[in-house]
Amino acid sequence: MKNIKKGFTLIELLVVVLIIGILAAIAVPQYQQAVLRSRAAEIWAVLPTVRTALEEYCLANGYSHIRPTWEDLSVTVPRKDYLSFQMSTCSSFSDPSDVVASATLAYGPRKTVSLGFTADNRKYCYAQYSRDNGGNACRQLGFTQGSSWCHTSGMCSGSYYD
Repeated sequence: MKNIKKGFTLIELLVVVLIIGILAAIAVPQYQQAVLRSRAAEIWAVLPTVRTALEEYCLANGYSHIRPTWEDLSVTVPRKDYLSFQMSTCSSFSDPSDVVASATLAYGPRKTVSLGFTADNRKYCYAQYSRDNGGNACRQLGFTQGSSWCHTSGMCSGSYYD
């Protein structure tokens, strides 16, 4: 009788598992960056409309400390579980560096970034991140000017302008 070998050896299986592990270690961070960029593009598509509608409302109703509701503005914002839009009061337009319209998005476990426009129409980015996660979401989105600081707890924050 001939002895026919069927199946894989343990070494062959371990090599396959090792290769899959290496590919996963490379693919997961790349996937998170792709999710961040695509969700940020969604925000940048809506935020200019929100800012313009807010400014039109403030021009028509006076620059007071009133915060308009979404129904007051002639704009519809997407409702998604990873995305929330915010707007400031009309008085914020008096200070050019104030953020007047922004959105906060989640792109991973305990990872959020806020994107917005200032009163003088500059793009703004704010992110909190841990020291060991390999960088700041604002820099991944192309923001270069700004400042960042880290706390003793290991959490860092960064504010960036375009």
